[in-house]
Amino acid sequence: TTRTPLFERLTPWIFVALWSTGFVVARYSTNNAGPLSFLTVRMLCAAVLLYVIAKIVKAPKLARGSWSTSAIVGTCMHAIYLGGVFYAIKKGLPSGLSALIAGLHPVVTSVAGRIILKERLRRSQWIGVLLGISGVLVVVVDKVRDGVGDVTRPALIAMVISVIGMSTGTLVQRARGYIYTTASPPAVAHALLASIDIIGSDEGRQRRAHLKYLIARLRERLNLKRWRLLPSETAIQPVIIADNAATIATGKALMAQGFWVGAIRPPTVPAGTARLRITLSAAHSTEQVDQLAAALLSIEETL
Repeated sequence: TTRTPLFERLTPWIFVALWSTGFVVARYSTNNAGPLSFLTVRMLCAAVLLYVIAKIVKAPKLARGSWSTSAIVGTCMHAIYLGGVFYAIKKGLPSGLSALIAGLHPVVTSVAGRIILKERLRRSQWIGVLLGISGVLVVVVDKVRDGVGDVTRPALIAMVISVIGMSTGTLVQRARGYIYTTASPPAVAHALLASIDIIGSDEGRQRRAHLKYLIARLRERLNLKRWRLLPSETAIQPVIIADNAATIATGKALMAQGFWVGAIRPPTVPAGTARLRITLSAAHSTEQVDQLAAALLSIEETL
């Protein structure tokens, strides 16, 4: 086993220290500046510092497709969350109480993730959610009931907005299947489930029989002279042409006639074995297979 570097082991503790002291800083900073003005200057300084660090470590650039997602997450987690916290503290909310309310965002995120993203929570996690809600309610309600002046309605509203902002940003980051194109969309998962039902039905058996017939018919009709049809009982029927240029030309000629057949060349396949990859499906008709065979035989003669 490899040992975890010291910095990685200390990172969670460093984060907690920085995060917790932020509420104290907010108390002193809002005494001499407006909360949003202070956050604007703070964000500009952080942007310059991070830009310098990124240049030094040669960090990769953010992909263009991730700009919109990053902008949404940044707005929720920094503008809305921090703006709400600093505004609430400016309105007199104690730093400790603001930190306690802000700590509700994991609770809100867990509940919202269960409802929106269909995430499952263990029993221990549900207990943590209930304890978190109970603790905040006890403190806030007690403050309001006693009539302590430092808990005002605008301050509480600002804190609610800040928690919603942080939770929204977190949910956007966790909803990868709804954002990133490399993940399988939910519609694909539903289509796969429907396909499983079809496979076990009479319709599925009929489709497999039809596909098997199309494979046999293509192999029967494809009497090649110079090219070679490799043995295959599957829906993929490889035709070895060998020459790369001829393979590409054949693929283009077939495309011009309405047939989409992949032209596979090295290094995907060994050198000297460039080929066409014919892929049949149960959705094809007998006429289409016959037309494809005739087109291939004609192209072989002319190339």
